[in-house]
Amino acid sequence: MQYRLIPFKKVQKKFFLLAEISDMLASGHCIYRWTGPVYKDIAPGDFLFKPDVKCDESFLTDMPDNKDDFMSLMTSPRGALLWDQSHMWGVMAYETMTKLGFDLYLVNRQDIESGRIKGFDCLCVLGGVARPKSEQLGETAKEM
Repeated sequence: MQYRLIPFKKVQKKFFLLAEISDMLASGHCIYRWTGPVYKDIAPGDFLFKPDVKCDESFLTDMPDNKDDFMSLMTSPRGALLWDQSHMWGVMAYETMTKLGFDLYLVNRQDIESGRIKGFDCLCVLGGVARPKSEQLGETAKEM
């Protein structure tokens, strides 16, 4: 059986491919990451999807018989965006992260302190002066 392949190394050099992959996920296509050893053209971390999905930067490759043992189905990452005093930067971060396919939730300091962000894949804290933000969070929240 053949799958389409986008090498992870290519995605690192051409960031727009990450947006294409996110669009494929958002459109309901199954995208997989290769978790097995190097096999022919396939290396760990590479992106794989069915041959009928169109992507100019991909190519067809043969899969090993035990492919199911090494294919991890991708899902949209679940992220939290700390909204406290975000202003315009928060709007831009929110738009960018949702366009990249994040299942994004806006949180505040109290949400972090209460443990509401447990189970999220990432917490995005926008720039600025780090010490006041760190002091606002308190020790309990920083441990999370």
